[in-house]
Amino acid sequence: SDGRALWYPESWVARGRFQGKKPPTLVGETELLPDRNAQEAAVVELAACKCLEVPVLIVVKDPDAVQRIAGALREHLGDEADERRAVIELLHNPAAPQEFVELVQLATEPLQFEGAGEGAGDGAQGFEMDEYGQARVAEADEEAQPVEQQRLLAEGQEGIQLEGLSLETRRQAWRITVTTAEGGRGHDYRVVDPAIDEAGGLLLILTWVPWSEREWIQFLGRTSRQDHAGQYAVLLDAEDEKVLVALPNKLHGESLPRTILKEGDKATAKQLESVGDEIFKAKLMHQLTSHYWTAFKAEETDKNQDWSWKRLCEEYTKLEGDVIKAKFKEILPDVVIKDEAMKVTREERPPTKHTSTGAPLKSMAELTCAKCGHIAFTHWRPDRPAPKVNCEKCGARTLVSAFVPVYASTI
Repeated sequence: SDGRALWYPESWVARGRFQGKKPPTLVGETELLPDRNAQEAAVVELAACKCLEVPVLIVVKDPDAVQRIAGALREHLGDEADERRAVIELLHNPAAPQEFVELVQLATEPLQFEGAGEGAGDGAQGFEMDEYGQARVAEADEEAQPVEQQRLLAEGQEGIQLEGLSLETRRQAWRITVTTAEGGRGHDYRVVDPAIDEAGGLLLILTWVPWSEREWIQFLGRTSRQDHAGQYAVLLDAEDEKVLVALPNKLHGESLPRTILKEGDKATAKQLESVGDEIFKAKLMHQLTSHYWTAFKAEETDKNQDWSWKRLCEEYTKLEGDVIKAKFKEILPDVVIKDEAMKVTREERPPTKHTSTGAPLKSMAELTCAKCGHIAFTHWRPDRPAPKVNCEKCGARTLVSAFVPVYASTI
């Protein structure tokens, strides 16, 4: 291998259960690219080849990568690429927010060539409006095309690859858009030309895999939209931080992107566990604040108590629940606090059976269906494995989207 092969994850998303849409088609081989330079060279090569047939959307990590890859594409495609906006850098511009939406719409429009249209000769491509009001390549007069172009067209219909041809012969027909995660989720890259479907649909090239499977699904959702065909490829850098974390834990027969997503689930579970402790401490401080504020409004505190309370408010996130309780007792020793307000540490949490004390019962997971978006809840603690629950509406897989502590007074 020349090091310019591709990674294509074989996940439940790619196998067809993909938000009720047609699953995008996986293309290419499976091999990890050795470094960033090889990765970006592979991106340029693949995009330059596929833009002859379909629009191409490339999602990279950051704006610097957008500029590097877009610049390399323009150099590869020639001077005309810049003049015709053949390569789009899709980045948010705070001074002109509407520009982002306009560029998304432009991303799937065919390229216009100088001299194209009625009366254009020398084999130039013309464009016409289809029944959907979008520009598409017009049928050219076969006699007006150079013999070489006629031969290539015929061979292309027989599935012969055109990779060795010059740029003058392999004229770019569709734009290449390079963007970050912002352009990789929530935007509709509308494809209506049947010729694009016949060529496999809009090509999505991903250069990284996020920790979040929800974001991964969003990325894949930019192609194969509205019952149209779609295709995607993931080109990974062997020196990427997430790749280095995931590789030692990769199982036999498991794709690397799937391993990265699995590691992301583990990291999220740890974050949720720490967030659970923060929620309990915040609840305690909320209750203590009501006691302090009552004393303050009644003019029962002095300046030393006021300053001590302010320091506690600044430091409480670094303290354990029993330390918070002790410090508050030092500030306002005469205030009587209900016992359940202090039960915030893991050791002090009460049994999970139903009581009427207002103390914590079972924490819960908010589950969001990856297909229809339906939200449900199930009992779960962050120190336990993620619950495996199917959507009660459509039966698809659900993902943990939030941690919710539950109290008896709310049930």
